[in-house]
Amino acid sequence: MAPDILEPDGILEYNITSILHQISLQTLMPAVFTFFYSLILTRGIEKIKQEMDYPDSHLIGTDGYCSQEVINLILTGKAVPNLFDGDVELNSGGSETTLLRGISEQSKMDYYHCMNIKILAR
Repeated sequence: MAPDILEPDGILEYNITSILHQISLQTLMPAVFTFFYSLILTRGIEKIKQEMDYPDSHLIGTDGYCSQEVINLILTGKAVPNLFDGDVELNSGGSETTLLRGISEQSKMDYYHCMNIKILAR
C-alpha cells in the first residue's frame, strides 16, 4: 500500500482556508461550480444515483445548500446520504424493507476535521 502524499495535518488546511477567505466571492463561485461538476463527472451520474437512498433526491437543496450526499462525496468519494457505518435495513414488521446507505469505510478527512479547520480560520 503506497503512503498518502497529503495527510490531514491542519497546517495545509488552515492555509487553504486563509487563502479562500482572501479571495472575493465572485472569483470563487466559478471554481466552486467547476469543482462540483468535476465531482459529479468523476464519480458518474448513474453511480451517484445508485449510492443515494432515493435516486430522485437533489444534490442541492431548496435552501441552496449542498446535501449530505455531496459532503460525503467530497470526504469519502461516495455519495451516500447518511453518516452511520455501513448500510442499515429498516423493516417495520411487514414484507417491505428500506435500505439506508451509510459510509462504508473511514476517510482520512472527516466532517469534524473540516469544522475544526473552519473554526481555526476565523
